[in-house]
Amino acid sequence: ALADRGVERELKMIIIVCYSCSWNGTYKDYLDHLQELHADLECSDCHEHFFAINSFEEHRQELCVHRSISCGLPNCMNSIKWYEMKAHYLSDEHQHKLIIIILEYKSPKHRQLEIQNYSKLMNKELNDIHESISIIFSVYEILLNDLAHLKAEENEIKIHFEQNFSKKIDELKKYDNENDKSLKELSESQNSMQTQLEDIKQVQEESRIQVLDNNSTTTLRFNCPITSSFSIQSSKFKTSQYGYIFMLRACSTIESQQKYLSIFLTLYNGEYSNLIPYPFSCTMYFALWDQSNQQNHIIYVLKPDPNATAFIRPINDKNDEYGINKFCSLEYLTDSKSLYVKDGAFFIRVFIDFLNTGQNPFQTKDNVNDTVEVMSTTTIMAE
Repeated sequence: ALADRGVERELKMIIIVCYSCSWNGTYKDYLDHLQELHADLECSDCHEHFFAINSFEEHRQELCVHRSISCGLPNCMNSIKWYEMKAHYLSDEHQHKLIIIILEYKSPKHRQLEIQNYSKLMNKELNDIHESISIIFSVYEILLNDLAHLKAEENEIKIHFEQNFSKKIDELKKYDNENDKSLKELSESQNSMQTQLEDIKQVQEESRIQVLDNNSTTTLRFNCPITSSFSIQSSKFKTSQYGYIFMLRACSTIESQQKYLSIFLTLYNGEYSNLIPYPFSCTMYFALWDQSNQQNHIIYVLKPDPNATAFIRPINDKNDEYGINKFCSLEYLTDSKSLYVKDGAFFIRVFIDFLNTGQNPFQTKDNVNDTVEVMSTTTIMAE
């Protein structure tokens, strides 16, 4: 009795995955699930029950010993139970029909019919061969005529070439000069196409750059790495069509034998960098997004230092990156029950406070009183 209760207790704790659908749950609920949602299929021959149609079909076609199958012998159209097939083969009716078929194949009439069929087939093939030979001969005559015409044309061309050799040489020189000119034009056209191709590539690259939405917010996707040591760059994003261009890098860092997620921001030189004001001084909000809808976002606020070189007008392609060390513990991503990783990806949302409102856009009613760490670039550089 104690063993039975132990087995029952273990069955209640085991989580079962349905083999016919994506349902999962306890053993007791699984039995109810099978009865309610899956068909109860019954074999009409042996009355065995099945829940899955593939198991039912396999049983009906291959496994059921009570299934009915045909004999396969001509003129024997009876359906016989599978377990009675051996007895059927030895029955007088089956043996009688088998002897009739053998005698029919051995009869002179049957042999004569086969000979007639083979004769018709051979005559048809012979006629096809004759037709093919006739076609080949007609084509051969055409080819002979064409060959004679070609030889006559060859002689005419040879005589004409010998008579106008010097004239042809001059024409060839003229053609050669024209070819040189065409090659030069082709080279110029190729250079022009190469320039256009580079322009198209630049346009395509710019089209992949994200732009902040109407709420001055953008969402960056990062594929969660398999290893604990990683460095992943996001796609570039613009503050507006003619605004600042940034790129975010998420990486793992180690300090005092503890692993952290750190993020770094890079300011890029853009087409309109000479027209917009520098240094960049707007407050930026970074949020590691909670994908469980519990609003437990991890938020940092970064207030750029106007004197930091990372925010001045870029002279080269980009400025040196700056960012937030120890943004959060790496366990927030590596934990199997992580709220921040779903379908192998985590998201970092970025908000830029252009109006200097000082309000955190990522706070909700549930976490409005949560502590939000504010960091300046001066603090980061000191660290």
